[in-house]
Amino acid sequence: MNRQNLSISAMRSRDSRTASASLRTRNTRLARRSVPVSMKKDFRVSVACFGMAQGTLLWSRDISSDKGLALQNSSLYVTDANGALSALDKSSGSSLWKNDQLLLRQTTAPFALGNHVVAGDYEGYLHALNREDGSMAARTRTDGSGIAVAP
Repeated sequence: MNRQNLSISAMRSRDSRTASASLRTRNTRLARRSVPVSMKKDFRVSVACFGMAQGTLLWSRDISSDKGLALQNSSLYVTDANGALSALDKSSGSSLWKNDQLLLRQTTAPFALGNHVVAGDYEGYLHALNREDGSMAARTRTDGSGIAVAP
């Protein structure tokens, strides 16, 4: 696999309560702007998009995730409950790609960074995936402390 040189840095989270409050705040802001948000429904989590003018549901996808979302340009990035990272088209909700290489690594919410989507894991690794096709572009280990929130 051809790997690119990519510089990645990470910051530790303050604590899990602060992180989840931050995610709720971020999702609330997204909801007010009527772009894709994560919402709970019958113990499952869905990703949905609502129209700005009337607040009507434009599309919804059943993706079990409690991690959070990243939005950049016309793509929405989400980590599912098993750790796989997916990219969805913001307008239609259709799947652009899915990467299963991080399954069962307690993968964090994604973070869109330039041409990459970055996520951390429980072993302290940061993984950078190509935004276009989801292929693994780089991986680096931090100090070994697990990463619990989006980089």
